[in-house]
Amino acid sequence: MTEPFLLWRGLCGTAGIETPSLLPAHENLLIIVRALAETLVAGRDVMTDVWSFMINNRSQNIAEQGPRTSVICRLEPGRLPKGNYVSLGVHQGMSMKLETFDDVLASIKKNPDREFHLLLGNGFSMAYDPEIFSYNALHDFITKLDDRDLSTILGVIETRNFEVIMQHLDNFSALIAAFGGDPKLKKRIDAARAKLKTSLLDAVKTLHPEHVFKVPKEQSTACSNFLKVFLDSGGNIYSTNYDLLLYWVLMRNSIVEHVDGCGRELENPDEFVPPEEQIWSELTWGKSRDTQNVFYLHGALPFFDNGVAITKEEYDSQNYLLQKISARMENGEYPIFVTAGDGQQKLKHIMHNQYLTYCYESLCGAEGSLVTFGFNFGPYDDHIIAAINRAAKHGRKVPDKLWSLYIGVYSDKDRRHIEQIKSKFKCKVHIYDAKTAHVWG
Repeated sequence: MTEPFLLWRGLCGTAGIETPSLLPAHENLLIIVRALAETLVAGRDVMTDVWSFMINNRSQNIAEQGPRTSVICRLEPGRLPKGNYVSLGVHQGMSMKLETFDDVLASIKKNPDREFHLLLGNGFSMAYDPEIFSYNALHDFITKLDDRDLSTILGVIETRNFEVIMQHLDNFSALIAAFGGDPKLKKRIDAARAKLKTSLLDAVKTLHPEHVFKVPKEQSTACSNFLKVFLDSGGNIYSTNYDLLLYWVLMRNSIVEHVDGCGRELENPDEFVPPEEQIWSELTWGKSRDTQNVFYLHGALPFFDNGVAITKEEYDSQNYLLQKISARMENGEYPIFVTAGDGQQKLKHIMHNQYLTYCYESLCGAEGSLVTFGFNFGPYDDHIIAAINRAAKHGRKVPDKLWSLYIGVYSDKDRRHIEQIKSKFKCKVHIYDAKTAHVWG
């Protein structure tokens, strides 16, 4: 850490930062300092970004990192008469080595007796087509529905992250109940949340490629080869995505040995009937769960809960899979779909569904190593971090646990984020450049 220098000196040309030199002492005063100047610190050029300071008449640290360093902004009240000033200290950031996917493959080869599991997030689908699978695409679709309540919500809550929107609606509903507010207003908010959930599913369904063969064969094959690396090691595939991309790739490419836990039951087993007269159930989850190695942690479009069993929709000679899913949704049936806001609410939803609970507990019991692709460990993913730490036995020195985590990052921003939250994980953490994985070829 270099010696801190005073922010107000920047006004004299030291840093070239345009901001008031004297910050008044005020309870909970939020000051946004826009620093767009390049300066020379520790022999390196640093482009600072936007710094936010919350003044509470006490010392407080908030970190905001530039492209190659991190800048710690420290508030020191009381050092100037009748006011506060801000001092800056600069230290070198990006301390974690950025590996490549070849390094991950080398680790897998080096540890042939270790299972390597894969966790997929929305970045997996966005890597295939960001025009379809991004939050922006879903937001634009729902905006065009011309629904008054949804338009109001999207206009007030200015974000395209639906997890954040759901969280706001949950909080608002809870506050109305806690303060004895208008029951009609609470009912309207709850109805809007339900409507947003169904609209989100409708958006996923509508924007989705029509059928499996819309995914070019070369891309499907490349993706299956990527997935095969982990299944061949004895590992599992975990996904938080709702779409059909993973399902399609696994079904289309027979080189991938996968089991999603679903199978059929003979419904007339006590009768001696020829094979052509045997009656088989629809695909139901549970029959093959002992050998299951593909887990949809937040549900997915093909999976439905009929109240008695978890069933999986499939295509037939007359209809594509998406057509059959659409028909069920038009009849008021909706797939298993976790849309709760924060990690705790997601976990609560998961624990109220037998399929989701089984998938989550599998992640909690993973051993060996876990590789992520397209998963950013955001503020609403605490339940996933908790599962990883359970698998890692919370860092205890015991056998049969999750030893290491390889997190794919796309940008310097992603990299800095993982460095900032690294201490949350109770196992060894590596980062690798996700672009070097070439998942879709």
